[in-house]
Amino acid sequence: MPIKDSGERRRFSTGAVRDIADGKGRCDLLPLDVVGAITNDPILPLINDYIRTGDEDSLRKVVMAFSESDFDNLETAMLEISKHYEDGAKKYDERNWEKGIQLHCYIDSGVRHYLK
Repeated sequence: MPIKDSGERRRFSTGAVRDIADGKGRCDLLPLDVVGAITNDPILPLINDYIRTGDEDSLRKVVMAFSESDFDNLETAMLEISKHYEDGAKKYDERNWEKGIQLHCYIDSGVRHYLK
């Protein structure tokens, strides 16, 4: 899946760059535990737990549950995600994600894509 590009960027003081998020909603502000309960989705409550507690075990469970639900196995999921990283490197720069973007930006974007 190619990375969409609005052509507009927000630049962080760390040097990282992302697309503008205005008008897309803030999925990181949703009560993901409630949304997960309503939709019977096991991944969203785990993301909510990570947001609230910082428990990295919840994040590991998210990765495993996502790879099992959308791919045959973790290895296939990682290979597919690596293609997304490749596209991101072409759009922004290699390792742009490591330059210091606020966590809520990743959660917002990740949940939005997951819900789609």
